[in-house]
Amino acid sequence: MATLLLAFTPDGGEASLRLLWHATLLAGTTLIALLLLVPKKTGAVTELPADPAFTLREDGGVTKVCPVHTGRAKKDEPPILEDTSRGLDNYANPRGLSFLPPRTQGSAAARRGTTPPRPKPAPTAAPTTAAAASEEAPAPTATFGGHSFEAKADPKVLPKYTLAEVAKHCTKDDAWVVIDERVYDVTRFIERHPGGVGPIVALAGKDCTDVFANYHAARIYRTMLPGFLIGEMAAGEIVVWPHVADFRRIRQELLRRGLFETSMGYYAKMAAWHAFVWLGALSLSLGGASCATRMAGAAAMGVFWQQLAGIGHDLGHSGVTHSFYKDHAIGSLLSAFMGLSVGWWKSSHNTHHVVCNAIEHDPDILLMPALATTSKIFERSRFWDTYHRKWVGMDDVAHALVSYQHFFCYPVLLVIGRWNLYVRQLLYLITPNENETTHFPKTELCGFAIYFAWMLGVALSMPTWFEAVSWLMVSL
Repeated sequence: MATLLLAFTPDGGEASLRLLWHATLLAGTTLIALLLLVPKKTGAVTELPADPAFTLREDGGVTKVCPVHTGRAKKDEPPILEDTSRGLDNYANPRGLSFLPPRTQGSAAARRGTTPPRPKPAPTAAPTTAAAASEEAPAPTATFGGHSFEAKADPKVLPKYTLAEVAKHCTKDDAWVVIDERVYDVTRFIERHPGGVGPIVALAGKDCTDVFANYHAARIYRTMLPGFLIGEMAAGEIVVWPHVADFRRIRQELLRRGLFETSMGYYAKMAAWHAFVWLGALSLSLGGASCATRMAGAAAMGVFWQQLAGIGHDLGHSGVTHSFYKDHAIGSLLSAFMGLSVGWWKSSHNTHHVVCNAIEHDPDILLMPALATTSKIFERSRFWDTYHRKWVGMDDVAHALVSYQHFFCYPVLLVIGRWNLYVRQLLYLITPNENETTHFPKTELCGFAIYFAWMLGVALSMPTWFEAVSWLMVSL
């Protein structure tokens, strides 16, 4: 775009260069003003509920106190928090993590000396199988911090399942998941899942409590999950490992501090920063009087792309507006500047979070044949890559590359890594995939067309082919 402006001005581009420099100066001035005038926002602190039947969840970036279980068959006993003990509350710190706050005397729970009342269920014979008989149960009410939560009366007593029984339902056509010790049949929702088929299939037949909490707002627990509820886990089936208990406690602390709340002032500063770096990179690249100045512009462009990828990461995790479609749409529009498909990135990176570091499933560590990220790859002659849907093995090419990957890694990444990324993203956008839900593909394809037009235009504006290739190598 900037190259076209310079090419078609009567004075050989001098006026356009001055305009570019002035725009850079304006962006820099705006950035300084925002840094000086816009204060840092801190999230509202929310007290941890002392009753483990309640928890903290995020909705639109705002921390909310929510019952662990909503809908049918609310239980009197709290959920399992550590191993098989039900005696720990939300302030418990079983492994003594030093950065977690202690239970303070000033907390409301400590001042009262009590916890919110929990409903007392009518005495019933606990069902032990999926065929257990149903009984009538009252609708209990519980309160915490001025909030009232009422469980819906339902004549059905939930059947109990073992992990072995749940594990049998692990396919696209028969998918059960466990969330907070309850069992949900999500088979009929798989095709409509905004995050695609892959993440659900990867977790079908398993306990996905923590993955679900990371990716879903509190309203999803309240409005959608009850419709898929079919049972609960039998006593003693769920064992929470200490590191998982630590993770959950840390997440609760982040929610307590309000750290999920978005500061739009921060993103205003980031917008000014990115505009300053991009315009400055264009000014140096197009108006530089020496090769060194133009290569400095290429380096600045590389910084811009690296920084913008961080914003793309936030948008990909729905962490800016906290709306799946709004953040996705913004990220797709930004493909015109960063040359990255947010749709492809979400497909790959979200799968990474769901099955983190599992060599058969995690696309972020499946870099064969160029790079082996773990020795587990060598334990079998080949294995099935569930994300790329292909066999991965040690053929002659892979054996040669991996044997010398400490020499090949950075040259391969520098020379072909970025271009390989472009190819993979474009194939994702134009190739139908029954296991993926692709959002805004036309927007991203148009964004890629604009991106390549201005990026290659800047490179080709260099006075020699050597500088043009150098500009691409330095910037990418």
